[in-house]
Amino acid sequence: MNSGAGYIDSKSYQEFVKYICDIVSEYKKGSENKYVEIEKDIHTLLEKINDEDLYLGVVGSFSSGKSTFINSMIHKNLLPTDAVQGTTVAASILKKSNKNDLEITYNNGDSVKLSDNPQVLLSKYQIEYTDTFVSEESTNFFKKIVAWIKRILGIKEKNTEKIINLDIEMCISLFRKIVATEELATDIKYVTLYYENENIPYDIALVDTPGTESLNDRHNNITINTINDLCDAIVIIIPYDEPVSEELITYIKDNLNENKSECIFVVTKIELLGDLDELPRLMRVIKKRLENGVSIEDAQVIPMPTLIYLKSVDTEMTTTFLDNINDTDKEQLIDMYKVGIEKINNLLKNNRNRYISKKLISISERITKKLNDNLSEVIDNCNDKEYELQDELVEPVEDFVEISREKINKLFEQQKIQMEGKLSVISIQFLHLKLDMEERISECKEDSQLIEVLNFGCRDTLSEIQTVIGKNLRESLNVSNAQLRKLEDEFYNLYSKCGVKKNCALIPNSSSGFFGSEFIYECENIINHEMKLIQESIKDDSSGFFNKVKAIFTDPVDKHKEMAFNKVSEIVMSLSEKTNKYTVDRIDFKIAFNKGNALRNFSKMINSNFNRINEHNQNTICAIEVNSKNKLQTQQDIQKINKYIAILKEEEKDGE
Repeated sequence: MNSGAGYIDSKSYQEFVKYICDIVSEYKKGSENKYVEIEKDIHTLLEKINDEDLYLGVVGSFSSGKSTFINSMIHKNLLPTDAVQGTTVAASILKKSNKNDLEITYNNGDSVKLSDNPQVLLSKYQIEYTDTFVSEESTNFFKKIVAWIKRILGIKEKNTEKIINLDIEMCISLFRKIVATEELATDIKYVTLYYENENIPYDIALVDTPGTESLNDRHNNITINTINDLCDAIVIIIPYDEPVSEELITYIKDNLNENKSECIFVVTKIELLGDLDELPRLMRVIKKRLENGVSIEDAQVIPMPTLIYLKSVDTEMTTTFLDNINDTDKEQLIDMYKVGIEKINNLLKNNRNRYISKKLISISERITKKLNDNLSEVIDNCNDKEYELQDELVEPVEDFVEISREKINKLFEQQKIQMEGKLSVISIQFLHLKLDMEERISECKEDSQLIEVLNFGCRDTLSEIQTVIGKNLRESLNVSNAQLRKLEDEFYNLYSKCGVKKNCALIPNSSSGFFGSEFIYECENIINHEMKLIQESIKDDSSGFFNKVKAIFTDPVDKHKEMAFNKVSEIVMSLSEKTNKYTVDRIDFKIAFNKGNALRNFSKMINSNFNRINEHNQNTICAIEVNSKNKLQTQQDIQKINKYIAILKEEEKDGE
C-alpha cells in the first residue's frame, strides 16, 4: 500500500474490524437475517481498507456529460454516451492495470473475472469471440496436427481445454453491454474494467453511475449505494445549459449532504456556449447557487470542455457538430480542459488521505449505527426478558407456609371459641332431664311409685348432646376442609408455574362417638348410685312398725318427693358440670386432632412440591443473572464500538 494510505494499517482500525467481526459472530446466532447488511458493510470496509485506489465517483443527470467526462480522462470514447435515459444502468469502475481484464461483482457479494472463466461469461452475456483448442500433449507441430485431425473426425481427447484469446476489445464489448443493458444488469452491483491505459492514474479508480433523475428505483439505489460504499470523492457534472437546477440542489441535500465537502463540480458542454466571454460570469453564478443552495463553503467549480478535448485525443471520434469552432477557440478550450484536469488531480492528491479516511469512517459509522440498533434491540429484549423472569420468580415457599400456618392456627382457635360458645346445649339438655324428673316425681302418689320413678338414666340426654355437638363438629370440619382447599388453591395459583400438584388431603370425619362409652357408663353409675341411696332411704323411712303407725297420721310421700326433688336436682347439676368439662376437653382434643391433621396434610403437600419450587426459583434466579450479564455485556459492547469510532475519528483528525 502506498504511503498516502498508510494510516489504514493503524492498530485501531485492525482492532475495530476484528472486534466488529467478533461482535457479529456472537450476536447473529439465531438472528442471521438482521446481520446480513452489516456483514455486507464489513466486507465493503475490508475491501476499502485493503484497496490502494482512491475512488472518484461521477454523478449527474442524464445527458449531463458524465460518461464523456470519464472518456475524456482516459482519452478513449469507451463509455456509451447516447442521450437516452438509461444509457448507464449499472455502476462501472475503470482501473489502470498492466493486464486487460473485466470483473463482475454481483449483488450477493460474489465476483468473477473474465480471465478466470471467459467462456462461461462471454456465452452468458452473448459476446462473440474466437477460440482455439490446445491439448496438453500438443507440444510440437506434429502433435498439433494430430489433435486437429482428431477434432475433425470427432474424436474426443483427454485433458483438452479451450483457450480463449482475451483482448481489450472483448473486455470493452462485454463492459459496454452490461452497463447499458437493463436486463443484464439487474443482479449486478458493479462492473470493473482493468484497462491498460496510460491516462488512468494507478491510484485513482473512475466510477460511473446511472443518472440522478432516473424513474427507475433500481438505478437510484445503485447510485446511492455506490456513493456510500465506494466513492471517496465525487465529481458532480453540471451541464452549462442547466446551471444548478432545483432538482440537483434537492438531490445533493437528500443524498450527498454527508459527502458534499468531497464534491468537485464540473461544468460540461461549455463548447456549446456561444460566447466564451460569458463563461466567468456563468461560473460565478453556479458557484454562488451551490454555496447558497447546499451550504458549501468555497465550492470547487471547474469548467471542463470534455467533448472537444476527447475529440482531440481520440482519433476514432467521428463527431462533426464541433467542427465549426475555430482553431483559436479550440486551443483555448483544450487548455481550459487541461487546467481543469490538473486542478482535479491536485485536489485529489492533496486531499487523498482525508477523502479515503472519511469514507472509511463513514462506512464504519454505518456499521456502528446498524450494530447499535441491533444491540439496542438486544438490550430491549433483555429488559423484556427480565420483566418476564421477575414475573416467573415465585415468593419463597417458607413465607407462604408461615402465613398459611397462621391461618390454620387462627381458624382452629376460632373454632374452639365457637364450639365452646355452643356448650349451652349441655345445661339445656340436663335442665330438660331435671324438669322431666321433677314432673314425674310430682305425679307420684306413693313411695313405691317414687322409688320406681327414681330408676332413670342420662343416656338419652347425652345422646341428644352428642347429636348437637357432633353436628357442630362436622360443620367446623367442613369449614376446616374448605380452608384447606382454599389454601391449596392459593398454593397452586402461586406456584403453578413451578409444576406443583394439588394434593392436600382433607381431614377425615371422626365426630361419631363423641361421648366415650366409659364416660356414659360413669355418668349412669353416678345416677344409679345416688338414686339407690335415696331409694333405700325412702324404703327405710317407710318400713318398721313405728314408721308404719306414723304414716297413718302423717303422709311421708311429700317429704320423700321433696327429698327426691333435691337429690335429682343436685345429681343433674353435677352431671351437667361434669359433662360440660368433659365436652370442653373432648372439643379441645378434637380440634387439636383436626388441627394436627390439617397441618400435617398441608405440610405433606408442601414437602412433596418443595424441590420443584426451589428448583424453579433457582433456575429463574440463574436465568436473571445470565440475562443481566448479557445485558451488561451488550451495553459494554456498544460503548466499546462507539469508543473505537471516536478513536478512529481522532486519528483522522490528527492525520489532517
